[in-house]
Amino acid sequence: MARQRLCIVSTIATPLRVFMGPHIEALAKEYEVVLICNGEASEFGNLLGEHVSFVRYPIQRNISFWKDFQCVLWLHRFLRAGDFTVVHTLMPKSGLLGMLAARLAGTKHRFHSFTGQVWATRTGIMRSVLKTMDKLLCACATRLLTDSASQLDYLVEQGIVTRQHIKVLADGSMSGVDPGKFDRNTTIRQEIRTKLGITQDAIVFLFLGRITAEKGISELLDAFIGVASRIADAHLMIVGPSEADYEQSLENARNVTNGRVHRIGFTTSPENYMSAADIFCLPSYREGFGTVIIEAAAAGLPTIASRIYGVTDAVVEGKTGLLHKVRDKQEMEVLMEMLARDESQRVTLGQAAYQRAATHFSQQRLVDAMLEFYRGESVGRDVVSSTLKN
Repeated sequence: MARQRLCIVSTIATPLRVFMGPHIEALAKEYEVVLICNGEASEFGNLLGEHVSFVRYPIQRNISFWKDFQCVLWLHRFLRAGDFTVVHTLMPKSGLLGMLAARLAGTKHRFHSFTGQVWATRTGIMRSVLKTMDKLLCACATRLLTDSASQLDYLVEQGIVTRQHIKVLADGSMSGVDPGKFDRNTTIRQEIRTKLGITQDAIVFLFLGRITAEKGISELLDAFIGVASRIADAHLMIVGPSEADYEQSLENARNVTNGRVHRIGFTTSPENYMSAADIFCLPSYREGFGTVIIEAAAAGLPTIASRIYGVTDAVVEGKTGLLHKVRDKQEMEVLMEMLARDESQRVTLGQAAYQRAATHFSQQRLVDAMLEFYRGESVGRDVVSSTLKN
């Protein structure tokens, strides 16, 4: 039986590897998968194989009408020549260009996964432009996915899509979490703390993600400085790649707290730093779901995060973590100090977080839900029909 061809398009490689990796591995057992993004084959690790190939195209993250027009034309030609049954896109820019090209190419099944809206925190004309781009994306897609129920509600309320056109897989998130990967490792905990000069009984807060303004880094640093002024053994680890110039702010916070702010760059082993931490913090302005929260939960960490759509699906307030108003550094500081001083509450929240992550957001559950989605959209039956015609 001939394999149907599936093209997955993203602006960069990271979402394909991190968020779609488990799905791609499962889909490749049934489909011929081609990945397109602006990246290098080396970024995919072991994901590429007999039924998973990669084609590079320089999709731009910023708006550039001429380059974007060229990209749509290239994608259109590529999709038509490749005779793809399905095109699945991620990220806003690649989603719009990919869905436009797929519709022009006549691809039967056109899916897009929403993982947050860049316009959610914008104002004025740019917000309107970006919302219009998402509406056009939706008009070109045959089916839409989103990684949280609250994000689905938000998209419907904002008039981006109708409720019948979009769904959430299982209970949300893109690919779930492998609880075994995030098991607490006491040896690694000791090693990291020793390397950073943190005592084994200190209270360690962790932020792990992109270092950008919209992740609430400024507010987190201010809140931690307040906590550190009253709790002598409080530390903060900031882990992730910089996408904005925060290094001076981080250094200033480090100096003010006598070296208790620790800067670690990009890591391929987030589970190690979660083992070394006691409390996870995500003060974002916007999130589609906050996958890193359930990863922290799988490590048994309670979370302190912003009360925003997406995050409210990942954290059950008062049960698996604590939520504060977005950008409210005073409330954040109060919650951070409260958990730092209350070991019993940390343990209770962390245990409940682990149970919820393992039960509702296991990787296998999400992978099964994605396969069920593909089959439910009658994609599987297309192979049979194609084979009979040939």
